Amino acid sequence: MRVTKLGDTITIDTFYYKVVLALDRFQLIDPRSAHVLIDSPTPLICHPELAGRDVAWTVTGVGIDAMECGPVALIVTATAAGINLTVTITCYDEYVEVAGVTNEFPAPDQVAHWHILADGSEFDMFHVHHWRNRHGHDATYETYNLAQGEHAGESLNPSLLPEIADQWTRVTEFTTYSTDWQFAPRPSFFLAQRDSVTLGIGARDLPHGFGLEMRSHGSKVKHLRFNYGGEHGFPVCRGQKAIAPRFYLWLDHGLRVWDSVDHYVRLLQADAAIPPRRDDREAPHWWTKPQYCTWNDQGLLAGSGVFYAWMGEKTVGNGAELSFDEAMLDYLVNRVIDERLNVGAIIIDAGWQKNWGDWVADPERFPNLRAQIDRIHAHGMKALLWIAPLDFRPGAPVLDHPEWLCGEGVRGRFGMPMLDYSNPLAQEGYVKPMARYLFSSEAGCLDADGFKSDFTAEKVQPVFPVHDPDWRGEERFVLNTLALIQTQMRRYKPDGMHVGGICHPFATRVQDVIRTYDVPKSQLQHENRAIMLSHFNPGNLVTIDLSESRSLVDIEQHIEIAERNNLLYELPVIAGDPDTGESRLGPDYMPLLRRKLRMWG
Repeated sequence: MRVTKLGDTITIDTFYYKVVLALDRFQLIDPRSAHVLIDSPTPLICHPELAGRDVAWTVTGVGIDAMECGPVALIVTATAAGINLTVTITCYDEYVEVAGVTNEFPAPDQVAHWHILADGSEFDMFHVHHWRNRHGHDATYETYNLAQGEHAGESLNPSLLPEIADQWTRVTEFTTYSTDWQFAPRPSFFLAQRDSVTLGIGARDLPHGFGLEMRSHGSKVKHLRFNYGGEHGFPVCRGQKAIAPRFYLWLDHGLRVWDSVDHYVRLLQADAAIPPRRDDREAPHWWTKPQYCTWNDQGLLAGSGVFYAWMGEKTVGNGAELSFDEAMLDYLVNRVIDERLNVGAIIIDAGWQKNWGDWVADPERFPNLRAQIDRIHAHGMKALLWIAPLDFRPGAPVLDHPEWLCGEGVRGRFGMPMLDYSNPLAQEGYVKPMARYLFSSEAGCLDADGFKSDFTAEKVQPVFPVHDPDWRGEERFVLNTLALIQTQMRRYKPDGMHVGGICHPFATRVQDVIRTYDVPKSQLQHENRAIMLSHFNPGNLVTIDLSESRSLVDIEQHIEIAERNNLLYELPVIAGDPDTGESRLGPDYMPLLRRKLRMWG
């Protein structure tokens, strides 16, 4: 690393990048081509925007923190409306870390956004890659052409993604906020490319916010910022400091997109923000065996055919839930046993519960669920229960406790209130009793061995205040909630499994197995999603999820994907024809399934 200072201009040169800092600019330069990739008209590349009022930040100085060895810290100071701000740009050999902190606020305030590039900056890249996988899309990320402002793939449905509905204009706009249903929440991270150089921007800390947002016209940045709630901004008390989420900037040369994802994950691992990659041998043996989930067969036995008939069209819904009962579960468990299927766990999917948010066995449809779980255990298998911990439907008893709810019951964009899992009252009155009932072996409890979480897009939103401000933000709230439930589960089941659905490096700590999600028709989606998960979630086991199984060919492709990608396997369908008892996929299906399942041990 070479450091030079000429007047007020400081230059940092490394093999990987070059940074120029002065009173009137910040530049990030590709040292191999000498191309200026980021050109900001101010050195203040990180600053808060306050809710409800405009403030103009004035730069008061740039400097360098004297160090004898190690990284070089560049310091930018600024002031606005009686608030002082210090931005630290720490230059390591291979990457840059940016952090910002104010002095203590003289009066209560709200942070609407944390900007991480000054508006009007030149962002001279050709493409941006943004991870936003959805039903019906084989690609695991979307690519935007910054030069034209166009989306490189299919046109987007404006009703699903209104924040990027104008992609066919010269405006490029996206957010990592989870406005669709799968793999939510997403990390505050994206990649940009120009020829052979890739620029990575990723949060080192989980933001107290609601997505990393970018809007640009061509190469001119309109904003690049963490959304901290907008008009419902992050509250800052009198005497409290506002602290930005730290984020990384780095350049890769001549690498694939997935190599740059790996680079981001390695940075987090080196900082001990996430655990290292876990060897399969460290997992309990039953975790690595195939699983059977009842969901597809619930739909078949309910007479609805399959979960998805065509792209994005649900055909089962309440049918698969409300038709699920003790007799159906007994039949499916018998099929697993009678067909000698090598299954480590049975996932009892949606419909066993009394209500969403009321996670007790339905007394009419499942009067003896504990006995059924005991029977599963007696045959050497584990039992997992499906839950949607962020979804509360009318009639759930938790809604009768406004003191447990965010804002005492204020409703968000899905029309539902949100349980404030950060509130000790909710933890003591709801979470701990729920975990005891689900996972304890005591009389009157279910003695389940883990849970499958779902619908994590039904999450806290800016309108929801939380008891503990450290939980604020979609990434923080969801991951802290799942960590809380997982911790309580482990009180009763030390080897209990959480099957999650969050493609996020930080989620590695709160889920054990991550599934590729149930998708319509295309087996390619499962394979591409598995590749994505193996890069983003290096500490989790990956299982290929339920497949829409129309033929034996579908099943063979499904199993082949699991084999060549070293995935766990989740059985798609086992229910037989109601008249003949034969598999709906023909006489060769069960022998194939038995033969293939043996290799998972």
